[in-house]
Amino acid sequence: MKRALGPIAVLATVALMAACILPAGRFPAEDAPGLLATTSNLVREPWHIVDLVIPHPPMGYVLAAWPWVLGLGESAPVLAGGTALALCWWGMRQLLGREPWGAWLLLVATPMTWTAVEHLHWDLLLAGVATAALGALHRDRPWLAGGLMAVAALTKITAPLFLALPALAWLLQRRDPRLLVALLALPWAIGHHETLSVYLGTSVAADAAMDSASPTPSGLELLLPRNLAYYPAVLRTALGWPGLVLVGIGCVLGRRRWLPLLAGLGGLVLLSMLGRREARYLLPALPALLVLTEASLERFRPLMAVGLVQLAFSAWTFATFPEPSNLRKLSFGLASWDWPTVPEAFEPISSPLEKWKVDEALDRLPTDERVGLLLFDHVVVPIPEHLELRSEQRALHHRFVALRFPPTPGDPGARALPWGSPEYRLIYAVHPKNERRTQEWLDQLKVVELWKHDLPHGYVGRLVSKP
Repeated sequence: MKRALGPIAVLATVALMAACILPAGRFPAEDAPGLLATTSNLVREPWHIVDLVIPHPPMGYVLAAWPWVLGLGESAPVLAGGTALALCWWGMRQLLGREPWGAWLLLVATPMTWTAVEHLHWDLLLAGVATAALGALHRDRPWLAGGLMAVAALTKITAPLFLALPALAWLLQRRDPRLLVALLALPWAIGHHETLSVYLGTSVAADAAMDSASPTPSGLELLLPRNLAYYPAVLRTALGWPGLVLVGIGCVLGRRRWLPLLAGLGGLVLLSMLGRREARYLLPALPALLVLTEASLERFRPLMAVGLVQLAFSAWTFATFPEPSNLRKLSFGLASWDWPTVPEAFEPISSPLEKWKVDEALDRLPTDERVGLLLFDHVVVPIPEHLELRSEQRALHHRFVALRFPPTPGDPGARALPWGSPEYRLIYAVHPKNERRTQEWLDQLKVVELWKHDLPHGYVGRLVSKP
């Protein structure tokens, strides 16, 4: 019975998250719509997996596919996220040699994890696979560890930041070449190195997420205190000061656990040297850092209350949050105190599909040919991937072509979703009623209007046909 307590705890946690998230009816936002829609399409057309390079390699889609296979598309984020958390549990248990109750409680309590589950951040999938790889490595199972490292590298291209140092240290100590099975992912990376280098080298700067936009840091700028403080500030925002103090104590008292130390702290340092900056990139380091807190939790058991209090606030917030925005307020700082409430950076968000009559539009769009989507101002209007995902959830399986806005003479930058020919005859355009550029472009095409409907904020949605 004692061995069953761990799986029961994992199932109970995922059930709690599902009970708080799914009834709220929020629609996935950020990267999730495009990734989930692509996953659904892969279930029907798996041979296209070889075409996937960015924003993520192919294996993450495989990990997220099983809810779609079972027809549970609307629950896919929570179910796939729960799978990743189960892998985290197994990996943390291997690292500690016992049930990681303290580390688990802090991991599932932080609103950063709840956000990652609701919107299925691929970094959460990487966290699960990478933590399982570290656990296998700690147990001296090089074949399993190497295989999981290869899967991790093919799940998210940031995987080496968290696994390279532990793998190198283990190899130097054990001199066991079986771990090199991890290099099975290398041919894929070499074959796509140009695309990957461009993707890794471009993003907003660290301080752009902390206050205002600024150029991406490079060279010696990466060593500036303001840049190095970004991920510690994210960690403070995710865990609160009590949680951050726990991690600090854990890193000191648990410093002999060198595998999680290299993965957690080493990963945090290497992330700071990366050209791209996203708070969710820190997720794979979180289980490793929290394993180190077990050293402190053994000595300061009253601090277990930190996790319980935070879990209660996270669950309540995600179950009852009123009228979520469609944009996340990115604000991270070391000087703030917002614990145990959920900080703005991790509050629930949702894409307002009902307000924009997306279901009504999908019901009237044909499914037997591609439809171009020309959607004005994605800060306000749903993006093409929102319509694509909603169509997949309803098993309508539309084929869309995303058109770049604002339209320019000639082709406005057609991009097939998720793959296929960018050719289209029909266009669903959403724009302000008196917006001139869209109308001029449509006039140039000599389109025929088939139907239209009024939308909020003075917008109109129109289905038109090219001659």
